Amino acid sequence: MKNLNLKLLTLLLSTTQIYASDIDNQLIGYGLLILIIFGSISILYIISQNKLIDILKIDDAKFKTHKLWTWTQLIPIWSFVAQIVTIVKMSDQYKVFIKEKNIKSTDISEYKPLWGWLFIGFSIFSMIIPFFIIISFLFWIIYWVNINNTRKSIQRYFQKYQ
Repeated sequence: MKNLNLKLLTLLLSTTQIYASDIDNQLIGYGLLILIIFGSISILYIISQNKLIDILKIDDAKFKTHKLWTWTQLIPIWSFVAQIVTIVKMSDQYKVFIKEKNIKSTDISEYKPLWGWLFIGFSIFSMIIPFFIIISFLFWIIYWVNINNTRKSIQRYFQKYQ
């Protein structure tokens, strides 16, 4: 009887191990899928930033945003530093661009770094209060839309007046 109980226990544990390893493999697969999706979305976001940087052509190299700052946003943890520097540099570049080209703020859609600051702030707070990640994500989308709207309005402005 003890031998039978030992065999049943061994069988039960071995099937549990197989089932658990299947669940682990599924979780790893889902994790990789989520990583690929968010990585792709992040790359599209950075491409949008770079398009705005390209259209904001200025003479003063001191105020230009180097694309290295945008692409290093893909590096975990470092991305917070890169995002802060990118927002500051893009804001400065936008201001210099407006002055150099003598563009009235009413003629184009204004670049608003406030959305980027809210995105970063709530991202940091989400480490303490996880719910804030949803709010951070919403501000990220708003900031991304602002970047695209600014770029498109500058393109329309140049088509109209140049």
